[in-house]
Amino acid sequence: MTTVFAQAPLEGWFEADDEARNARITEEKYSLTLFEKFRLMDKYMPLHLQLFAVLINSFFVLYEGWASAALSPFACQDIDDGTVLESEEYYYANYQQAVNSRGYWQLNMNQACYKGEHLSKWTPIGIVMSIIVCGTTVRV
Repeated sequence: MTTVFAQAPLEGWFEADDEARNARITEEKYSLTLFEKFRLMDKYMPLHLQLFAVLINSFFVLYEGWASAALSPFACQDIDDGTVLESEEYYYANYQQAVNSRGYWQLNMNQACYKGEHLSKWTPIGIVMSIIVCGTTVRV
């Protein structure tokens, strides 16, 4: 005589266990204080990985400022163009004294762009800093 066992459907068989485990994990995750979380991270994460995480996060926060500072030597602005438009009154053209073909440096509006100290000192610094900050990537 053969015995036939009724097979229970496997759908939802482990759902109760999964829900209980997820509830326990969620409860543990939100019941820890920040200090306890840091202590657990210190316990289970090696020092070199912690330092790497700090380095990546600091680059993420500081990169925008570094890129802005590296590109600032190239920030030039036109003030007066020396031309008279038909819609403007004539006397305005007589007072356009800040005429430079390449504009003026935004960090020092008394310095014409790509002339004098800007060309000899700040443009090479800007090129080198742009290559270092904007041209390099973090390789993992």
